[in-house]
Amino acid sequence: MNVNGQNIEQKSKTLYQNDSLFRLHQRYTDYEEIPIGLYLDKKAVQKQGGTGIGVLSRISGVTFDKGSLLSIRGLSPRYSTVTIDGLTAPITEQTIKAFAIGLLPATAVQELSVFKSGSYNNQAEWAGALVAISTKAEVDNDYNNIALNIGYQHNFTFNTFLKDADYGSKFGDIFGYGADRRKITNDIVSRDEFANLSRNEAAEQGKLLRNAWELEKTNAIPSFKMAYSMGRVLRDNATSKLSTINSILYSRQQGGSHINRASYTGYETDETGTVVASALENYMTDGVYKTSANVSLNSGWFYKYNDKNEYNFDFTYSHQGTNSTLSRYRVALNTGNEAYAAQYGLLTKSVLLSRLTGAHNISEKTDIDWSFGVSLTGREEPDLRRSAAQRGYDNPDEPFLLIIPESSKADQGARFYSDLLDNAYGGRIDLNHDVIDAVFQLKAGAIIESTERDFEARIITSAKDDFTSPNLRFVNASELGTVYAPENYGPNGYYLVDGTTDYDVYNASNFTFGAYTGLENTFLNGRLKSAVGLRFESFNQQLASGDVDVDTDSNNVLPYLNLNYRLGARTILKAAYTKSLNRPAFRELSPFSFYDFDYRSDISGNPDLRIATIDNIDISLEHDFDRDGYFAINAFYKKITDPIEMVYIIRSDSPLFSFDNAAGAHVTGFELEFAKHLSNNEFSIFNQINFRANVTYTYSLIDLGSETNEVAAERPLQGQIPLVISSGLVYTNPKNTIQFNLDYLYQGKSLFSVGNGVETFPWYIKPQNFLNAGFSVALNKAVKLNLYASNIINTPYEQVEDANLDGKLNSAVDKQVLYGLSYQSYSISMSYNF
Repeated sequence: MNVNGQNIEQKSKTLYQNDSLFRLHQRYTDYEEIPIGLYLDKKAVQKQGGTGIGVLSRISGVTFDKGSLLSIRGLSPRYSTVTIDGLTAPITEQTIKAFAIGLLPATAVQELSVFKSGSYNNQAEWAGALVAISTKAEVDNDYNNIALNIGYQHNFTFNTFLKDADYGSKFGDIFGYGADRRKITNDIVSRDEFANLSRNEAAEQGKLLRNAWELEKTNAIPSFKMAYSMGRVLRDNATSKLSTINSILYSRQQGGSHINRASYTGYETDETGTVVASALENYMTDGVYKTSANVSLNSGWFYKYNDKNEYNFDFTYSHQGTNSTLSRYRVALNTGNEAYAAQYGLLTKSVLLSRLTGAHNISEKTDIDWSFGVSLTGREEPDLRRSAAQRGYDNPDEPFLLIIPESSKADQGARFYSDLLDNAYGGRIDLNHDVIDAVFQLKAGAIIESTERDFEARIITSAKDDFTSPNLRFVNASELGTVYAPENYGPNGYYLVDGTTDYDVYNASNFTFGAYTGLENTFLNGRLKSAVGLRFESFNQQLASGDVDVDTDSNNVLPYLNLNYRLGARTILKAAYTKSLNRPAFRELSPFSFYDFDYRSDISGNPDLRIATIDNIDISLEHDFDRDGYFAINAFYKKITDPIEMVYIIRSDSPLFSFDNAAGAHVTGFELEFAKHLSNNEFSIFNQINFRANVTYTYSLIDLGSETNEVAAERPLQGQIPLVISSGLVYTNPKNTIQFNLDYLYQGKSLFSVGNGVETFPWYIKPQNFLNAGFSVALNKAVKLNLYASNIINTPYEQVEDANLDGKLNSAVDKQVLYGLSYQSYSISMSYNF
């Protein structure tokens, strides 16, 4: 098996000889691989029952942001790269440069490698780690698997659930579709045409919009998931083989969270300029209700033509539709008002991935591998609605009146539309030539990757003016479902205001050409191995939006050196130096401004962002014990030039989250990993219990540079988690039919956003503790029952404003800006194999 030019299948063996129902992972035991990392074979991935998230979460330093965005060594998800069959996975998120691994169905993740040190044959863009996924659809036996899962979320399932009344009435809504028929742009004229309309003509346009403002209360139903997968060996003889893996999955769930938010004003400072007091300005309580549906399909085909040639084709389609309702109660102490506000609408994400790969043994000494891939990624919000109603805080007997604006507003009587489409293609070829068998290897390769993006957005507001009838100017909040009916638009009613700007449309593209060459050498009778090489990448990025034009070219020569020294039969020492990159994403460059209802702030990009460069130094010592045990310690250092960070800016109209380059950053840390059975006595129950633990400590320090406007002398890198602790116990009975696992995760505080220390202040995410448990029992050879509980201790998500800039969060002036609870979740599933 070849992953990114590295021959893995012939060199990896497992220490896990028993067929555990919950195998943690496999490690190298013959130490042939030179880069620092680990390899997860097909069984290790499949035993987790789902995507690669379950098994990745047990790797040292790995955490997940927002459910399935990979973070490694405490660094922001933007520093972790995912490849699928050697080609970069697309960006699936709007505000974070990341690929959501959870979008991949289980059958698409056949093998998985995590590289914590770079290599000349891996992509240049990484810093935390590079995760390489293989879709190789080779199976040895026919199988069928049917799985059903039912889930329960505390405080939501069977309880009152607020939802968009417009969603759920059509058949396609059940599967997360329905964006096309809900587009507000289908109903009204284009922006250019709208600009020439009179007030009354704009009112006529309002009559064309669907009246979809009603909210309704219902009871949340349990989550539901069902999946079918099958594998077939269609041909298998002495020289050739044809096999296929296919799957289909459908899931639907209703759940959410409760969140408290606060903002402050009136900052008082002492003689040194340090903030010593502040006053509460706003207080908000949010209820978030989400109905999600997911459909995924996967088809993989493996064909071995003969002993020297094999091919693999994989097709994956994943669609996710989420209808969200955020209901907010807000007290504004600065104005003396209290308000109710809501945001609700459908968000759909679709990913289509296809990969074709080949591996060829050209001669006894030469192998060539190649891959070609195409991906389409879509993200659409057809009709995101926002409304608000308020009254005086001192007038509790007065009704809440809807806020009908007199101009374009993003959060009052507003309807927002956005459509994003990415088209990406790529290809690579890798050559491996044994100059001297088992002593000297020459490696070379090239890659081309290209992405094109089209994005457009539009925001429409229903407004009033002096011609609007008094009964439509002052409307009770209870009439939200009818106030924007077609008959209420006209000369004496409402009219539409188009708040769309030139920056709400952008087109972007990037093109990467890379080539590498390297040498792998073996010395001292195989005890010392080295890999040295160079990678060259030429990159062009373009973006056009309004009067902003970005056209950036960069050419980078990136050296790599990896050393592997075997200290003993079970002990290995590794060291590596690599130079890598971190490029800005399209969204981070685009001047398009999106109103974030959660934080009541705008989010906009920065066209002046620069590419970050990273120097990486890694040292690793690994030792394997008998029976599934191992110990490893890794130390690392990273020097980042021009790191890209999210910053918080105060403006006269509304706050702004944007992106900027810091001058530099230094990141250093270590990882400890340990796993062992608690006893070697085969008659003891502790012989059946495996304990694992890993700790990652990361220290980062930003070099702010002479042009910074930040007051603080030093601070950590934005998004970096300084301490991650993960541990677990797995009990498996002697017959391998019953298993119980307990998993614990601790995440230390991290810097959420950067402030200048004068108008804005840094926000930190407080430490979090997570406890999960699972139980599985094989009822017979075909049927397995699984029980799972997550977030057992209901860990809150907290953000704190560090007003005195000391980073300690223990002062009276360091006040909470967000407190959220997502509660415990439980699930029961049953699978049937035949």
